[in-house]
Amino acid sequence: MGILSYSVGSAPALACRKIIVQRKGHSDLNYENITLDRTSKTPLYLQLKKIFLDAIREKELCSGDLLPSESEIAKLFGISKATVRQCMGELSNEGYIEKRRNRGTIILGQKLNIGYSSEIGDFSERIREMGMQPKTELLALKVEECNKQVAQLLNFDEPKKIIHLVRLRYANNFPIVYIDSFLPYETCRPVLSHDLESESLYSILDQEPSPQLHIHHVVRTVYASEALPEIAEKFNVRTGCAMLTVETIAYNKNGFPIEYSVSYSPNARNQYSFTLNR
Repeated sequence: MGILSYSVGSAPALACRKIIVQRKGHSDLNYENITLDRTSKTPLYLQLKKIFLDAIREKELCSGDLLPSESEIAKLFGISKATVRQCMGELSNEGYIEKRRNRGTIILGQKLNIGYSSEIGDFSERIREMGMQPKTELLALKVEECNKQVAQLLNFDEPKKIIHLVRLRYANNFPIVYIDSFLPYETCRPVLSHDLESESLYSILDQEPSPQLHIHHVVRTVYASEALPEIAEKFNVRTGCAMLTVETIAYNKNGFPIEYSVSYSPNARNQYSFTLNR
């Protein structure tokens, strides 16, 4: 359990208050000089919003932290519940917090900027560079007959078997990306003998002796979609929630498709940036 201690002003200063935030594995937090200025032209809900945003950006509030109820915050700051509700509404719409049934309001943290550059990078390395701990959960790994859409994207001239791989990627134990991948079974069979929760798929392929399995370049298409029930459940969001969706086709040096994947992440949690070199 962590303690957030705010010095809050009343006309213009209120007495010091403490906000209790349920946390896991974090030390107590102490805010001693934060005030809500009733004489300011800035509305109180925006002042309160800034307090929480500053704490999130400084990683004093982290993904998974559970905030007090709106009534408790209103009482602690000496402001109306409507003011707190307006603040929380904006933080929710912007993807910084999430209200969960039977649990309360959860901190989601900053939107993760999952950048794409001219180089093919490793997901775990990007997450570590952002100061977070990556984790991969293997949801499915099976060999099956491919459908017509996947066959076309993998450039099959007849129905063939594929490796169907489903993973859920985490940052600091918080789910951020759901990935549905398809690989040609005949050429990518060595993948089945690896630990796909601890090893990078592209690193596995690059370490194979056959250059036909080495990823040379990828083509990505980004668009918005709605969360299907099985995906919404993994992120604990409602079905139909807006998702950032990325389709990827990875090719070897000869231009032959090695992998087709579709990744999904809630729009409120992640953003994508692209680096283009001239």
